[in-house]
Amino acid sequence: MSDNYWVGELNLLSMSEGPLEWTVGATFLDYVQDGNTYSERGAQLTNRLGRNFDIQSIRENQSIFAELGYQLTDTLQVKVGGRYNRDKTGFTKFLNYANGGVNLVGASVPLGANGVVRSFKETTGRVLINWQPNPDHLIYGTISRGYKPGGVTGAGQFYGSEIVTNWEAGWKGTLAGGLLDTAISAFWMDYDGFQGTVQPDPTDPTSRRTNNIDNTRIKGVEAQLAANVAGFRADVGLSYVDSAYGPFNDTIPTGAFGNTTPQAVRIGGRQLTYAPKFSLNAGLAYAFPTATGSITPSIRLSHTSQQYVSFFQLPYQRIEERTLFDARLAYEVNDSWSVTAFVTNLTDETYIANASQTNNGVGEFILGAPQEIGLTVGFNF
Repeated sequence: MSDNYWVGELNLLSMSEGPLEWTVGATFLDYVQDGNTYSERGAQLTNRLGRNFDIQSIRENQSIFAELGYQLTDTLQVKVGGRYNRDKTGFTKFLNYANGGVNLVGASVPLGANGVVRSFKETTGRVLINWQPNPDHLIYGTISRGYKPGGVTGAGQFYGSEIVTNWEAGWKGTLAGGLLDTAISAFWMDYDGFQGTVQPDPTDPTSRRTNNIDNTRIKGVEAQLAANVAGFRADVGLSYVDSAYGPFNDTIPTGAFGNTTPQAVRIGGRQLTYAPKFSLNAGLAYAFPTATGSITPSIRLSHTSQQYVSFFQLPYQRIEERTLFDARLAYEVNDSWSVTAFVTNLTDETYIANASQTNNGVGEFILGAPQEIGLTVGFNF
């Protein structure tokens, strides 16, 4: 597999010190990926039933953008920005060969202007209000519109663009004379044409399909707190996300969980894939001064709740919740050099890091890294 791409961006920024600030610019992307995918597994090798997919996919994007900001008062600022996007995406080659090297009749995705390459245009932007009553506090609110272009799957299925409107409000502040840094935000994201993708047969890329699911939404709250007091450092960050697909029905393919016939399933209302409801990160550290520098022990906790890798939500498509700990002991010598001993996955937990979408009723899992112990040495020049 090889990737070839060109990326460019031009920005012009205002440099005046008045109440008005502005940014204008343009971007472009020209991306081509060539690759081969093989599906030979087990009996397919013996019976010469495997497939060899010779693929070339493209992605092109051109956009222009501008944003104006105006300081209405000493404490209140408004920003308005917009972007015009043009995209082209799809396949310029998708050949499907049998194991013997013969192109399968009718299996190649048709080429042509109306075939595997599609074009999209969309305007996006945002409105942002910043209120800073004093240097220690910032309150903001924003409404933004984002976009992901549609495309074409390996089976020649077309799907539309995904549009998201996001409302967000938050506060960032410094408390206790600068000893505490805090931030909290709440958001609500509404999707029009959310792109839900599934590949029922993991050995056949042409079985991959993408559906546009309207009225999908994600809402949640995020918060962070950090303290730095006389060598003691602590931080905690947490998020709660409530997500749900919009009204949509699909069919679980034969054999996905031992079923002998396709099974209808209602997807609407289910939790989005890779969207755990709750996550938490926290750390503690204390720097003990020495005659030549400092010794700092620290420990870190991370927790992620249950999530799914497919909207079918079969048992083997579930990643269970996990809680991990890491520990470090660092010795620093007057900002000149340091040595750090560390242990990741301190309790040597066995956990699932990812799960594969399969149709054999068992599934495939990727386990997370086991306990690792190491030592690093750093020098400052």
